[in-house]
Amino acid sequence: MIAALAAIPMLLCQASDSDALQGVGDIGSFLIWLYFVVELIILLRIWEDNVEFLRGHLLEVTVVIASSPFFLMAYEAESLFGIAPF
Repeated sequence: MIAALAAIPMLLCQASDSDALQGVGDIGSFLIWLYFVVELIILLRIWEDNVEFLRGHLLEVTVVIASSPFFLMAYEAESLFGIAPF
């Protein structure tokens, strides 16, 4: 819960006009995302049936994957070149 709430100030930093604050926001957002990835990996290791876990927690897995900084960078790059329809 604390990591999810920590995302709010990071979004404000990323929206700032200051390059330094944008850098802090980018690094902070990456660390928050990394926390959720580690949490997901730990839960997969603890759960006896990984397929059951993934089916039961599909939304959480989808959010972690879709909010990946690498996924977002690829989306932004495609948008810049006019490939993405949005």
